[in-house]
Amino acid sequence: MLAAAVGFLAMRHIRRPEKVTVKAGEGVISTRGGRRVQSAPRPDAPPRFEGQPEPPRREPRFKGRQEKAQPAPPAVADPQLTGPVVLEAAWSQSVFHGARDDGAGFKVAVRVATARGRSHAYNGEPGQDAAGVVWCEHRRSIFLVVADGLGSKPDSGLVAHGLVEEVIGRAAELQVSESPTGMLASVVTATEHWVRQKRLDGASTLAVAEVRLGRDGHEVLTWGIGDSEAWVLADGAWEPLHHERRADAENITRHLPGHHDMHRSRRQLRRNSVITVASDGFASALAKDSPLARELADQWRKPPAALDFLSRVNFEDPYFNDDRAAVAVWIR
Repeated sequence: MLAAAVGFLAMRHIRRPEKVTVKAGEGVISTRGGRRVQSAPRPDAPPRFEGQPEPPRREPRFKGRQEKAQPAPPAVADPQLTGPVVLEAAWSQSVFHGARDDGAGFKVAVRVATARGRSHAYNGEPGQDAAGVVWCEHRRSIFLVVADGLGSKPDSGLVAHGLVEEVIGRAAELQVSESPTGMLASVVTATEHWVRQKRLDGASTLAVAEVRLGRDGHEVLTWGIGDSEAWVLADGAWEPLHHERRADAENITRHLPGHHDMHRSRRQLRRNSVITVASDGFASALAKDSPLARELADQWRKPPAALDFLSRVNFEDPYFNDDRAAVAVWIR
């Protein structure tokens, strides 16, 4: 077990095989399909039968893993979100569902899901994404957090998980007079110190959103470093709140340690809006004209059942095989 440092909770340190590493502060190329492992086929990969034709390439349906229609499970009431929730995608899929109603006009439904990507699963490696959500009683607001570890560094999953836990822990205690921007800046500094002190070979992106009920209605504030993104679904259309994409769909991934400047945005919201913060394994498939965006614009009009939310986040398509982490909030 690693000792906690600068406010981070103790967590298991998983060592993985050596890979090509990237120095802190340098960029990492990623694509709209996520940071994928570009390795040659393994010798033990399942052989193809002689003469077997290549399967036809089909338009992705983004229906998740379930092939056959199954009877819908009975509806389960969302439990009240009280304490912090942190999920990771090391070896399996995880999902959380909850709700918050403060009795004074702030009423939301919450879904969180993480899943290990197929590229990591094929190589026998743990996933490196983490996600979390927490209710801040002092500010009467809810914080959504996602961190995406860089696959080129073996300790990135540890860094991503630690980042989410640190942001969630500090956000829960944030006072009305305190600035979330200042809090996040201190997390960035603490992360750099922690990674250096523990000599970790890891880095991560970070995306954070705070949803509040103010005098003029609901609003969302977002902060981000790197290619994890924040989106809003309103009036049947998706719009980005935070992203760092280029016009050619390629982007240089900023990460921490190494980068300090957090991109910020603010937007007023209407009821029935959906705020989603996600790693690029999910968010990179979310565009105004994509099949996934069109499908979810219809299916996410109301909060889905927990397992249905997980299946949508963990959709199957040969092009998108990175880890997945997503937090969504439905404003009621």
